[in-house]
Amino acid sequence: MDADHSAVKEPVTRPSAREQFTVYLSGYLGTAIEWYDFYIYGVASTLIFAKIFFPDVPSWLGIIASFGTFATGYIVRPIGAVIWGHYGDRLGRKRVLVLTALLMGLSTVLVGAMPTAAQVGLVAPLLLVLLRVVQGLAAAGEWGGASVMTSEFAKPQQRGLWGSISQLGSISGTVIATLVFTWVESMPKAAFMSWGWRVPFLAAALLVGLGLWMRFRLEESPVFRAAQGQKDLHARVPLLELLQKNKRGVAQALLITIGPFTASSIFLTFSVTYAVQIGYATDTVLHAAIICQAVSIPCILAFGALSDRVGRRRLCTIGAVLLGISALTVFPLINTHSSAGLYAGWLFMYVCWSMIFSIAPSFYSELFPTNTRYTGVSLGWQLSGAVGGGLTPLIASSLLLAAGGPPHTWLIGLFVALTCVGTLIGALLTPKVRRVGELV
Repeated sequence: MDADHSAVKEPVTRPSAREQFTVYLSGYLGTAIEWYDFYIYGVASTLIFAKIFFPDVPSWLGIIASFGTFATGYIVRPIGAVIWGHYGDRLGRKRVLVLTALLMGLSTVLVGAMPTAAQVGLVAPLLLVLLRVVQGLAAAGEWGGASVMTSEFAKPQQRGLWGSISQLGSISGTVIATLVFTWVESMPKAAFMSWGWRVPFLAAALLVGLGLWMRFRLEESPVFRAAQGQKDLHARVPLLELLQKNKRGVAQALLITIGPFTASSIFLTFSVTYAVQIGYATDTVLHAAIICQAVSIPCILAFGALSDRVGRRRLCTIGAVLLGISALTVFPLINTHSSAGLYAGWLFMYVCWSMIFSIAPSFYSELFPTNTRYTGVSLGWQLSGAVGGGLTPLIASSLLLAAGGPPHTWLIGLFVALTCVGTLIGALLTPKVRRVGELV
């Protein structure tokens, strides 16, 4: 097995089955909310935002501008990771998770209530960017906290499996978001343009309410409670402690998921726009996305459990190679203009992506000690997202234009494949140890 800590330290108390269930369900719901928010914003960026917030520019430039607001949420996430990581490592995981869920949900709901450019002019895109910043800052602490909690509550021999539970929320969130958008997009065009597009954002209030209810029921992590009474394990400034003693862990975390982040950003957002632009019916594209995402759900659980047997490093290495290969095949298959090609390309990509995505919570948590774990996990994930996710729709649009437009997509595939090389390097740089012990 591979982890970054050979020392074993038993927490003061082991959590009960009920506490574990609450943590796993809370982690699942938290990431579901995060990715629901992420995906409805991404789909809205492709289908509607360019028209209602940037109406006075050519269509492709409008899409690029709307993707720019999409990228803003990623760019600010490393800042949010430092802020929430600090308080998560100093005050506890639970308090921060409650606050991030509230802020993230509130900002998403407000996007659905904001005025358009036709109503308030330039104020509309500025408000959109502001809400995207708040959403990005809040989301920065959400995934890291959920991953740390599930990993710290799990038994060492099952950390990969239970850590993957929180990752299921991402698929559920995107599937729910796709279903909602499929429904509202089927409305008459006038209704969709005037108010229908708002429904997915306003509906986030239901998920947020459920998520907050679960968060208030959480117990604090037993690993964190065990470290609270030991001053030598309590970092005064977690970020400084992290940068002084574990810069390598942050770099490894960034590299490990840069390939999956790039792939998901390209294939969850840009390829939807691209498929519609070259002639696929919107409902065909959205239905294909739902089915392919749903297939990845059992894959995530299976690969999470497999990592407990074969090791995170080995599984990540294999996944990086296969994901790089899939990146070179997705767009050529979409360019066949057949539903079979669309499904085949996305299915292959999602299975390969699941191999790495499933193990991120456990892999990350094993890279950092308790006193800087929230900061390290959040910062590594958000830096990876900012580099590999936030700017990639803009980059993909630019690469497509540079290559001459559809169907010349080979530069995009090559770009994603190169980021998968980064994931491969990150996995190979992670040292092996004899066994996975308690998180310390």
